[in-house]
Amino acid sequence: MQRDSLIGMSLSDIQSILSDTNCVIVSPQMRHRNLILSYILQLETYRLAYFRLDDSCTTLPEFSQRLLATLATELNTEATSIASDATPEQLAKHITQSLKDANQPILLVLDEVDRLPIDEAYHSFFTALVNNLSSQTKLVINARTITTEPWRALVKDNEVSVIGNEHRVTNLIFTPDDANRPQLEIYAFGRGHAIVNGLPVVSWDGALPRNLFFYFIDNDLVTRDQIFKAFWPDLQQKEATNVFHVTKRKVSERLSFNVYDKGNYDLTSYSTGFYRPSEQIARHYDVEEFEQAVEQASMTFDDTQQMALYQRAVDLYRAPFLLTIDMPWVHERRERLQRLLLEALIGIARIQKSANNYDASLGYFIRALYEKPLREDLHREVMQLYRELGYPDDAIKQYQHLETILQDTLNVAPSPETQTLLAEIQN
Repeated sequence: MQRDSLIGMSLSDIQSILSDTNCVIVSPQMRHRNLILSYILQLETYRLAYFRLDDSCTTLPEFSQRLLATLATELNTEATSIASDATPEQLAKHITQSLKDANQPILLVLDEVDRLPIDEAYHSFFTALVNNLSSQTKLVINARTITTEPWRALVKDNEVSVIGNEHRVTNLIFTPDDANRPQLEIYAFGRGHAIVNGLPVVSWDGALPRNLFFYFIDNDLVTRDQIFKAFWPDLQQKEATNVFHVTKRKVSERLSFNVYDKGNYDLTSYSTGFYRPSEQIARHYDVEEFEQAVEQASMTFDDTQQMALYQRAVDLYRAPFLLTIDMPWVHERRERLQRLLLEALIGIARIQKSANNYDASLGYFIRALYEKPLREDLHREVMQLYRELGYPDDAIKQYQHLETILQDTLNVAPSPETQTLLAEIQN
């Protein structure tokens, strides 16, 4: 099914994950998060209890009381009233007891839990909720924002699984870390945004700190001279130094703001004349994973492994690199990453073609052409695939499209090789 390919798993895959754990988090960064949720809601092994938080569920007691009422209605259990001074742990136990009283396999889906205040009470409540679930109950957490705590410790203890990160190297902010470092997620494909311990950085105190942040993220080893050349080529050394240190401090402040202990965390460290990534923060960078996937794919001769690596790269590339930053170093990186995307798309297309999966191959070649419309060899691939699929008229239209592009941009006609292919298709 198309949905299986979009989310990278099937209904049976999700069923298998749920059978191994009592609680599942749908990754907030999963592009097709709602598709995964729709799959989960189809599971027939359990009695479904679905609860979506809205604007009236802004405190734990309100949420707990309404959830208990919903469970009583949907599971035919006795309604429970909650004491006004109930602790988060007591609230959680009321809910788990109601689920146990139903005495049947239950799938409890809590949707949009990010509407609750994310504080110590939140941490205590969900820790107690997960720890007190019976073996008959499965809990699914879905939200636009999910913080590192309390979930990272639960993932580390195998009490919670994360789905939706199948094409990532790590579990992102939920990755166990013995040093308990802040988990920084960086997404530079598209507009560009950063997440610290599950909370987005919403303000950078100006464009300059944001731009410097992404420059440091994308350049692991840089000198001060390289930084000044990229950002302040017209300033004197002293002026550039002052602006640099002020801007760098703002970056640290923005990142540290989302860390619970409110400590001061530096993005970089300086030694032997170079700025390099600081060991204070664990980083998960989509561009780095993208480049690694393409590089690994280019070094393997196993079609299945190569296809999986190229697909990981394509999934990570959501849009061109840092669309909101207009600087020379960004333009250069954007072009290089686009070339790597093209390599991945063509790689998948050719593997699919060699397996006689012409429909799939055609789709990837067309997407490759979207990135590089002047690649005449790709136009020929599309024409040949249309012919193989029994659509000669579409192959001719593809030639005409190429002819128009070449005339409008380069004032040339298609090559003799492409014209020969057209003649063969017309005959």
